[in-house]
Amino acid sequence: MGTDREAEAHSDHGTVVKQRQAAIVFDEDDGFRFLMPEYGDGEQLPEGVLLLAAVLLKLDDEEWVAAMLEEFRSCP
Repeated sequence: MGTDREAEAHSDHGTVVKQRQAAIVFDEDDGFRFLMPEYGDGEQLPEGVLLLAAVLLKLDDEEWVAAMLEEFRSCP
């Protein structure tokens, strides 16, 4: 999956999520939020959006979260 860093919009308030982008956002005070664009009836969701939704669903699984954090910490 590629990124287009030149097209990202930043301000003093953070990064702008564009119209067809999705994100999981973490805030220490509010926890996790899922930002997803609106899709029309019958419109297929992109795999990236589905993957983010799947990760969000797993956040209540303490064992999975612990395994993911361990995997991250063990990366060189």
